[in-house]
Amino acid sequence: MLWIALYLPHLPLQALERALPGQPPRPALAVVDDRKLIAINRAAAMLGLRLGQSAATAQSLAPQLQLRPRDPDRERAFVQALALALGQFTPQLCPQAGGVLIEVAASLRLFGGLRRLRRRIEAVVRQCGARARLATGRTANAAWLLASHGATAAPAAQGSPARSRDARRLDALP
Repeated sequence: MLWIALYLPHLPLQALERALPGQPPRPALAVVDDRKLIAINRAAAMLGLRLGQSAATAQSLAPQLQLRPRDPDRERAFVQALALALGQFTPQLCPQAGGVLIEVAASLRLFGGLRRLRRRIEAVVRQCGARARLATGRTANAAWLLASHGATAAPAAQGSPARSRDARRLDALP
């Protein structure tokens, strides 16, 4: 088995931006959960705002900031739409709270190998308006851990050296 994990680190913001009319450049925008900033766009970051700041502090530092509450239903819909788009590569997919896992071993030959398949998946992710970190692993959990921690390099070819390389990549995670 070979899994590709697509982790969406900015999911609350991406789901919100997809629903907002208009094109970039967007005004400073932040997603709030439990009165804390959990996602900010580039314009908000340029104003000096940081994740984890209280909404009140952020609003006092940047009065033009638009605060929006987190919308788990919109996030689930965003992930479902991405999963449906990725269904063209494999029927083996698992939507997650923060992204999508897809099993691609049976699809490699059809799409010209792992490198070409990853490029096609990245193109679909961009077309869906998402920014995802992709990682590949021999198990779904390995791929998910690697993607969620930013270790996005692809694994080596089949065989015992690939297993030891996967183990080294996972051991390097915090």
